[in-house]
Amino acid sequence: MKNKQINLAVPRTWNELTTKQLESIIPLYDKGFNENTFTCLAFLKLIDVKVLRRVVDEEKEFSTYLLRNRGFKPWITRECIPVRSWQIRSWANKFLGYLVKECTLLVSPYPEIKLRGVKYKGAADRLADVSWHQYKWAQDYLLMYREEVVHLNWLVDNNGSKTDVKKCLNQVKMFRNCFLSTLFTPEVEVVNSVTGKEEKKFVYQIGQTEANYLRFKKVTDTEFKVITLFWDGVQVYLQKNFTHLYKSGEKASKQNIDSLMNSIDTMAVIMDRLNKTSDQLYNENFFIILRVLEQISAEAEEMKKQMKEMKK
Repeated sequence: MKNKQINLAVPRTWNELTTKQLESIIPLYDKGFNENTFTCLAFLKLIDVKVLRRVVDEEKEFSTYLLRNRGFKPWITRECIPVRSWQIRSWANKFLGYLVKECTLLVSPYPEIKLRGVKYKGAADRLADVSWHQYKWAQDYLLMYREEVVHLNWLVDNNGSKTDVKKCLNQVKMFRNCFLSTLFTPEVEVVNSVTGKEEKKFVYQIGQTEANYLRFKKVTDTEFKVITLFWDGVQVYLQKNFTHLYKSGEKASKQNIDSLMNSIDTMAVIMDRLNKTSDQLYNENFFIILRVLEQISAEAEEMKKQMKEMKK
C-alpha cells in the first residue's frame, strides 16, 4: 500500500514568514485565543495544504482534520489525509512557539506599495535606510496613535459622549496615517546633479507626512498591523543592541533618548564625533546616531561608577 504524504512544513522564525503569511495570522491575535489554540490555528493557516473539514469525536474527546495537498490535479484524484487534533497541537507548539513570544521580525514586509497611482518605498530590513528625522517622527506618531487607542477604549468602556468618541477616533486615524506617510517615502522627480535631467527617485522629504497622510487611508488594518509588527521587531533588536540607551518599554526608551538629544553638551559631542552640523544630523542614518548615543550613555555610566568608587 502506497504511503500518503502531505507537506506540513512551516516557517521556523519570524523572518522566514512571508508577507502573505503574516497577513493570514495577524487577525488571530485579536481573537483572544489561548496560546495552544492560537498556535494550532496559525499552524493550519501556514501549512501549504487545504483543510477540507473537521470531525469532532465527543466520545474520545479529540477532533480529526481531513487535509489535502494543494495543486492542480483534479480534486477526485488528490489524496486526503486524516490528522488528529493532538498531532496538530504537538507540531504547532514545537514549531510555532515563537509566535506567542516577543516579535523579532526584521524583514521589511512591504518594500514598495502603490497608492492612488503613486509608488512609495517602505523601509529596508532593520529600518537600515531610515534617517534620524524620519525615525523620530515615525516613532512619535506611532506612540501618539497607541495612546489615543487606549483613550478611545476608555471612552467606549466608560460611556463617553458621542462627540468625544468621534473626536478621539479621528485622532487615532490621523496618527495612524501620519505614521505610515512618514515611514513610506514617495517617488518624486529630482534633478540629476550630473546630467541635469529630471528623474524619479524615492527621496525622504520633511514635508511628506502632511502632504501624503490622507492617501494612506487606503492601507488596510491588517497591512497596518503587519507594519507595526515589523516596527516592534526592530525595537526589540535595538533594545538588545543598545543596552545602555534603551530602557524597558519603547516610551521610556524614547524619553531617555529625547533627554539626551535635548542636551546641548550631548549634541556637541555627536557633532564632533560624526563631523556633522546640527542640521546634517537629522539626515544622518538613525542607527549611526543611536550608536553614538549608546557610546555616550555607556561612558556616562562608567563615570558614575568611578565617582562612587572614589567616594568610598
